[in-house]
Amino acid sequence: MSNHDPISDMLTRIRNASQKKHTTTTIPSSKMSLSIAKVLQKEGFISDINEEGEGYKSQIILGLKYSGKNKFPTIRSMQRVSKPGLRIYKNTR
Repeated sequence: MSNHDPISDMLTRIRNASQKKHTTTTIPSSKMSLSIAKVLQKEGFISDINEEGEGYKSQIILGLKYSGKNKFPTIRSMQRVSKPGLRIYKNTR
């Protein structure tokens, strides 16, 4: 299966895993995905980042965070504003 939009694929995998209360999720490794994952970890949404494999088979394993004894997901919603077919430029605030 070819992936034409790796960023939206990454966000969808994280969103689906957090809704199903998985402790980890794997995504295909790329420099862009790793950079986004580091920002999410710095902001406190992801607990840890591990890389596994080599070459084109490498994957990033993300540890998801939950709060409370009912495991309420830290990531409640994710939405990609700018898409490949429609670029939207926003301020960081």
